[in-house]
Amino acid sequence: MRTLSKRELRSKNEPRVSSTPPELGIFFDPSMTSQSGRVLLITANVGSLFEQDQRLQEAWLKTFTERINQEMADIVVIHMQETGGKQLVIPCTL
Repeated sequence: MRTLSKRELRSKNEPRVSSTPPELGIFFDPSMTSQSGRVLLITANVGSLFEQDQRLQEAWLKTFTERINQEMADIVVIHMQETGGKQLVIPCTL
């Protein structure tokens, strides 16, 4: 049995990453498939989706759902940042 070098091991187990505007990072970790099924981790900076013109929402949602369907994951984990929008201001009183 041959031992893999650190470089081979890193490239073999390294998650695939793709980014599609706006800031949609999709990570698939093949090492997680054996015990828990296929796990898809999605992180998205979605502040622009909540702006008033809403022009990005349809394209973003289409890309988002297509990628989830493409990966055929058993578990999908979604992390969204800036969900209130970039212009959200909350007054702070001390």
